[in-house]
Amino acid sequence: MRKISGQVLNPEGEALVGASIFVKSGGAGTITDARGQFEVGVLPGDSLVLSYIGYEKSVIAAGNTPLTTVTLLPRVESLEEVVVTGYKLQKRRNLVGAVSHLSTEDFNTGIIHAPEQLMQGRLAGVEFLKTTGAPGAAFLIRIRGAGSIRANNNPLYVIDGYPLDLASVTPGAQVVEESNPLNFLNPADIESIDILKDASAAAIYGARGANGVVLITTKNGKGGRPQLSYSTYAATSNQLRKADVLTSSEFRRLQEQYGFTGNDLGASSDWQEEVSRVAFTHNHELSLSGGSGRTDYRASLNFLDQEGILKKSGFLRAAGRARVRHRAWKERLLVDLNLTYAYLQEQRPPVGIAAFALFLNPTMPILNAAGDFFEPIPNFNHAVALLEGTDDEMRINRLQGMLSTTVQLAKGLSYQLRFGGNNSVGTRRFSLNRPQPPFTTNQADISER
Repeated sequence: MRKISGQVLNPEGEALVGASIFVKSGGAGTITDARGQFEVGVLPGDSLVLSYIGYEKSVIAAGNTPLTTVTLLPRVESLEEVVVTGYKLQKRRNLVGAVSHLSTEDFNTGIIHAPEQLMQGRLAGVEFLKTTGAPGAAFLIRIRGAGSIRANNNPLYVIDGYPLDLASVTPGAQVVEESNPLNFLNPADIESIDILKDASAAAIYGARGANGVVLITTKNGKGGRPQLSYSTYAATSNQLRKADVLTSSEFRRLQEQYGFTGNDLGASSDWQEEVSRVAFTHNHELSLSGGSGRTDYRASLNFLDQEGILKKSGFLRAAGRARVRHRAWKERLLVDLNLTYAYLQEQRPPVGIAAFALFLNPTMPILNAAGDFFEPIPNFNHAVALLEGTDDEMRINRLQGMLSTTVQLAKGLSYQLRFGGNNSVGTRRFSLNRPQPPFTTNQADISER
């Protein structure tokens, strides 16, 4: 590794203070000083990525020149870009309120399971927090911070002009975390996302938009010959780093060192390994779009099967979506029909199973001589026994339909009438055939919502 230095300037030759410089392959990074200069260590053949707010990124090869001068060009924003607001479609040049816009080209790429992942980290003033690491878990979105200490701080979601009811469809039956209310929506069906941040932009939604508004516009068909597309991906995930706990040999050594006896049960068990796994995920998407004359259409199917790194955890989505638009009356009338159906299935491990595994004796065997789960005391369940004896599954059927009619009354003036409906039915099946305080054995619950 060698050091390379340089200076970052704007087109006028002025130093850019605080510009970010990082190595493209990962690793070191730095910022420019008061004179726009920097120094960073690179490997032979590597490249540097330079960026600054309001300027285009620049990628340069780390050559042999000891001092490199880089000029960053101002980023040109398209003022003709169309932005969706509560009232209408506006060009960015005419926009007054605080609105952030993301189109398909701006979305995050890679392994995307939920709509929130498309915009995570891409919007100024918008914070994304995942409630848990479980598949299908909800996101907490905070636009310009929390507005209340105790009240609801979630933004209002509007899909194709229809406000989404975020009332949880997660069935109860025992303690359970909330599911993501946007899980029914396939991220590949989304065309653009607009975030309304301030009162002037979100005023049409009244008190419901007090915490901001997330406007989601889905894809529609394009005129022309039918186009059939299919995409798929598969991925694996595993625990990045295990908690640093005592192994069986370390446990025995400390027992001897401090004079404890009777706690060595003669086995060597890695409890974290026993409750976790290498998780496999696969996703399939099929879409058909096209149009002829005044009618265009788009239909899509999606199947996602995501395993969690904890055994008996996972998320499954089978969804279909159809959208048809028809123009009539000399292009002055637009009828838009949008239907979505999704079947969601979530499997959850026992609450606190990962933490429980950290506290177990590493010399405790999993099975006894008879092949049953080992019980050091009657009705005691170690992590594997509890995991095998618990089944917790939720199934949700969700149907959403929207119909809108838009009539252009005059140039720049139109009237729109919207109808929409949303129906969700959720069932949770929870069974426990191993003792688990404060529950009793052979317990089962079924809850519908």
